[in-house]
Amino acid sequence: MVIITIFAAVFVFQNRAFSAETTTKIMPLGDSITACGNWRQLLLSNLTSSGYNVEFVGSQNYLTPHEGHSGIGPIGLATTGDLKNWLSTTNPQIVIMHLGTNNSWGNNQAPEIISSFTTLVSQMRANNPNMKIMVAKIIPMHPTASGESCNNNVIDLNSRIDDWAKGLSTTQSPIIVVDQYTGFDTTTDTYDGVHPNDSGCIKMADKWFAALKDVLNPFASATPSASATPTPTSTSLIGDVDGNENVNSIDFGYMRKYLLGLITEFPNREAGIKAADIDGNGTFNSIDFGHMRNFLIGKGTIPPASAS
Repeated sequence: MVIITIFAAVFVFQNRAFSAETTTKIMPLGDSITACGNWRQLLLSNLTSSGYNVEFVGSQNYLTPHEGHSGIGPIGLATTGDLKNWLSTTNPQIVIMHLGTNNSWGNNQAPEIISSFTTLVSQMRANNPNMKIMVAKIIPMHPTASGESCNNNVIDLNSRIDDWAKGLSTTQSPIIVVDQYTGFDTTTDTYDGVHPNDSGCIKMADKWFAALKDVLNPFASATPSASATPTPTSTSLIGDVDGNENVNSIDFGYMRKYLLGLITEFPNREAGIKAADIDGNGTFNSIDFGHMRNFLIGKGTIPPASAS
């Protein structure tokens, strides 16, 4: 379940800053968890394929622009002034922030981390009084990789974020809390107990996507969204296993679950199987899964359509 909390008296963007005619700039902000993996690229693919006119910005450029910097924590970042420079260079309208892992690992206490969040929010609003700020309840750390106390620090930090956001959020500059912790398994969703692997990246991308749709809608959608209930047709979009006329990491997630035996059919039923057969050899298997992954990270293509 995606858990998203929005704290604002009235969550209405009166200035309609996010229009279909202008590109909304989004800054992914964080440490190595933001910098690594392909979750940003999956997220950007989901947004653009769903019709949102957005771009990611930042001084780093692995797969997408971003401000993910290995080893940083909010306590240090709040004092360096680096965020001010990053913001003034790119001027984003939205910041999506996953920060606190390194400080939790270093046994900094949650109140100090939360205080640094407040400083960072002040810097964001100084750059843009209308900034939409999305703050993650950060993903867990496996006790073997980090030590039991470190993940306990994460739990303590996450438990304080809702109240902190509620006290600081405004109608003009809302703070949206996105729960990346719940449902994230450090055994299956990380490659080292801390950093997300492919399945972890899918989970992170999906949660950010669900939250961003609420923030962007309806002002940043360049095209009408597809119906939430797919209707099978005589033509299948290759890779579109849920039948919503978009190919994104949600389809990738269904393919993974199918291969692992976690589901026995796709939402689009027979058409879903056809859509999942990326190489067109009549069978859906791990090779098709690999083709889909390469497409989502920009290392391959998918045929536009296949007649039934």
